[in-house]
This record gives sequence, structure tokens and C-alpha cells, in this order.
Amino acid sequence: ITTLSQSEHYKDRRMQSFAEEDQAEVHFIDSHFQPYPQHSHFIRFDEGHFYQHVNPIKTMLDPSFGQGDMHPNTAQLHVAAFSTVILVWRTTSLMDHPMHLHGLKMEILDIAIPVKQKDCTLSKCKLNQFYDSSDDIRALAASIPPNEKVLKDTFILPAGGAVVTRIYTREPSLWYSHCHLEMHHLDGMAFILNVGNYSSYSSTRMLPKDYPSCDSPFVQTQIQYPSCDCYENPNTILGTYLNSEYKCSRDHLCHHVNSRAANLEKYHFPGGDGISSSNANYRVPGWAISFVVVAVVCLVLSMADRIMNSAHRLKEEEKEPER
Repeated sequence: ITTLSQSEHYKDRRMQSFAEEDQAEVHFIDSHFQPYPQHSHFIRFDEGHFYQHVNPIKTMLDPSFGQGDMHPNTAQLHVAAFSTVILVWRTTSLMDHPMHLHGLKMEILDIAIPVKQKDCTLSKCKLNQFYDSSDDIRALAASIPPNEKVLKDTFILPAGGAVVTRIYTREPSLWYSHCHLEMHHLDGMAFILNVGNYSSYSSTRMLPKDYPSCDSPFVQTQIQYPSCDCYENPNTILGTYLNSEYKCSRDHLCHHVNSRAANLEKYHFPGGDGISSSNANYRVPGWAISFVVVAVVCLVLSMADRIMNSAHRLKEEEKEPER
């Protein structure tokens, strides 16, 4: 609950931030959809790597949370506390995406919609370059007083387009952002907004030690996903293959580094590196298994023959009284 005095305090903060719009943080949030067969969604910040987002193994509000609980591909955007932050959302996807941010209201400053015939192919769109200069973005924000534009916690990111939003951060905290299409969200189109370099060790806003958990020996709410450089296949049609900029977080996308074939040097086969029959790994010799199979087949055939003979004999006995 925000009291009247707190409300006035935050209003003063916003007006002070407005007076310093030319110093506002600017961040680019780019999303990418990879079509089949490498179906996946990615997020990146400020021209960095594209990550298929995975939540940490343990909630970051847990007092015992440490860096060892952070997944390598957790997408985390750090912004300053008590400041004005301009977020420019862009996508290469051919479809619109409803983007949602928890905890903070976004002021929609501008929307750029591409010419699909010019900027898009059959597989993806180019990243929108309408707002590619941080200075231009700050100038746009400086020309719009606080709360003059519509405030949203969810907006539509147009296919191949861009949306410029402004937020006013408060105390150090963690907020989750994701696409509101469930399949895209779970497939990696999400990230964590870390305000003021939040840490559970230095904050009083954390979960109590006796906070109940949904985990049990039979059900785990947080799954340990893999992490790898995505597989590169230059022969993919339409040139839609992933490269070293993309970091994958799903089993089917990391199979090329986690499979036995990809890690031959880590395995020691009894027969050496040469090709040999896998029968040597059985505890029962192969000839014994073959003998048992043949014996069972012969037994079944013998029993079938006896059953047929017995049925024939019964029919003959039924016919004799009639004669």
C-alpha cells in the first residue's frame, strides 16, 4: 500500500527524473523466434548474446540464494533504482507479441511498425532501426512529460516493429517480464528486470525462511535445463540457422553437445575405439540368449501341434456315434 506521503515522494522523484531525461538509461530488448526444426524463442539486451531464458533453480528472493543457483542462460537486465529507464522493445518475429512486465507501469512513448514487404522475409523480419540511437530516444523522452502517454503493464509488440517505453524505478527489487503467449513464455521469451542490483543478502524484502514450497520428492517445480551454444547448420533453408550468438536451454537443442556421439573422448569402451558388437556388454552371452529364444519357439510350435491334433481327434470321436 502506498501512502499519500509516499505518493508525493515518488511524484517528486518522477519530476526530478523528467528534468534529467537526457541522462536516462536506455536499453534495447530484442526478441527472436527460431522456426522449425529448431523451434525456440530468445531474448537479448543491448546487442549482446541471445539467450533462451531459463529461470534460476531457486527463487532469487530466497535468503539462501547464491550465484550457484543462477542458470547460465538466465536473461537478467540490470537497471538503476530510483531512476528513469527507457526500454526499447524490438522483435524479428513475423507475429505480434503481447509483452507483460510485472510490478511497474510502462509509459508507451512511441510505436514503430515496419513495412513487411520490405523489412521481412518468409522466415523473419529485420530488427527495426527506426529508433537505433540512444540520443534520439532520450530526446523523444525529454519531449514528453511524465504520465502524458498511456500507462500499460502489457502492450502489443508489432511483428518486426519496435515499442519505446518509459518506466520509473523505485527501491531495489526483482520484476519478471515475459510474452503473454504461454508457449512463447515457457520457450524462453522472458527475462528478469533487476532494479538496483537487488540481492537477498542486503535486502529486507525477501521470503521468510519457513516460506512453503511446492517442491516434493515426487514433484519439482524448477527443472534443471541444459545450456549450450546452439547447433549451427548453414544448410538450413532460407538461411535461418542459429549461430554462436544464440545460447540454447532445451534438451533437443543441446543434444549435439550432450549426446554420447558428441563426447566420445569422455567414454571408455571395453573393446577400445574400434567398432564392435554391443553384445559384449550383456551379462548373459549372446549364444545363450539365442538358444533360449529358439527353445521357446520350438516349445510353442510343439504345443500348437498337440492342440491341433487333440482338436482333430475330438471331432473324429463326435462323428463315430452318428455312423
